[in-house]
Amino acid sequence: MRRALVAAAALLLCAPFLPAATATTAVAATVALDNSTHLYVLDGYGGLHPAGSAPALPFRDYWPGTDVARTLATFPDGSGGFVLDALGGLHGFGSALAAGAGAPTGATYWGWDIARGVVLAPWSSASAPAGWTLDGWGGVHPFGGAPALTIPSAYWPGRDIARGLAVTPDSTPTAVGGYLLDGLGGLHPITGPGTGSPGGTGAPYFGWDIARGLALAPSATIAAPAGWTLDGWGGVHPFGAAPALAMAGAYWSGWDIAKAIVAWTGSGTGAPGGWVLDGFGGLHAFGSASTPSVIGSAYWAGWNIARGASGSGSGSGAPAPPPPPPKAKHKIVVSLSQQHLWAYDDGQLILETDVTTGRPELPTPPGDYHIFARFSPYEMISPWPYGSPFWYPSAWVQYAMEFLEGGYFLHDAPWRDWFGPGSQYGDGTHGCINIPGGLGWGPMFQLWNWAQIGDEVLVQN
Repeated sequence: MRRALVAAAALLLCAPFLPAATATTAVAATVALDNSTHLYVLDGYGGLHPAGSAPALPFRDYWPGTDVARTLATFPDGSGGFVLDALGGLHGFGSALAAGAGAPTGATYWGWDIARGVVLAPWSSASAPAGWTLDGWGGVHPFGGAPALTIPSAYWPGRDIARGLAVTPDSTPTAVGGYLLDGLGGLHPITGPGTGSPGGTGAPYFGWDIARGLALAPSATIAAPAGWTLDGWGGVHPFGAAPALAMAGAYWSGWDIAKAIVAWTGSGTGAPGGWVLDGFGGLHAFGSASTPSVIGSAYWAGWNIARGASGSGSGSGAPAPPPPPPKAKHKIVVSLSQQHLWAYDDGQLILETDVTTGRPELPTPPGDYHIFARFSPYEMISPWPYGSPFWYPSAWVQYAMEFLEGGYFLHDAPWRDWFGPGSQYGDGTHGCINIPGGLGWGPMFQLWNWAQIGDEVLVQN
């Protein structure tokens, strides 16, 4: 089968999955989505991983083996946003990829590893993205029509020390409040017309490069700022009107491993809370927030590769640490002529099975691809209308991994009992690769538990 929207009535033909949220609906600056349902973890290769009940969002740009992603920010409605790469490039995901979505105009591209943060304005949307990027020297660069920000005494030419930027939820195009965080713990307020008093400090000043993240409370305003800074050991430090909040079991004394902090917007004016991201991909709740689960492929024990979590001002902003030892390479090889699949872990064969690929009219295209999306379960909905020779009734599969845009998946097929040579003729797939197995059994189950985002998929004749 070919790709289809999950639980959606719309039909797609060779198009990437797009979330149901519209890209054109503006969200008022004072209205915040409960981000516990739209939390995402970013890895250094650019992989985007949902946490808790967050839906999977499509993303196009992925750089396997290159630790170049630095942080991310989401739109106020949670439907999508942008990943910032180390060179200053902004890469859309979710609704930012939808047809008609606006491109982020005016963002600075430096071409070297100096980009440290990205913030989307509270009035930003997929159709009209606006915000700011932060460079390591402390330069703040508007894009999409966002106003230029004035932050006195917060520019350090030649010194990579800026670590985070956040703006208050009540900021508007004519009045923006917030802070820039430097690596030593200094908070530098945004000033200018309509920003009110820049007070609200009180966070500790460490005096050495250990500050890693900044998050403003959802109740913070220009006139009454409040929030928390994060140090690399996992310490969460309140400032302004924000209370001190406990985080059980997530303090790593002497170990610079904390990467990002996100304030829980769903707490409203009630008991506040949020999450801290560690370098392995673990999310740790503090205050009144609960700890969300992260899909298994988004936790890398012993590998400092997590770079950011969704939310304005949440990225650590720090340069990437030294690369780890080479990771074992996963490679999936599919032979169209033999209708067979082999899976290799660092060159060693771990699994092989017969498969069924595309029928002659809708062949599976040969090529060297990579898995860029994983879903479980997943509903296949025909992009062809009823009456077409290619139409099929909607059907659920247990595991689906997309390796080529346009809806080409590795997936189980509970309706099929014949795999291998010849199965592609007559009753072959619509371009996908069908694999025996299902929930808790068979080669597809084994492949799902082993394969990861970024794994190579080589389809050959």
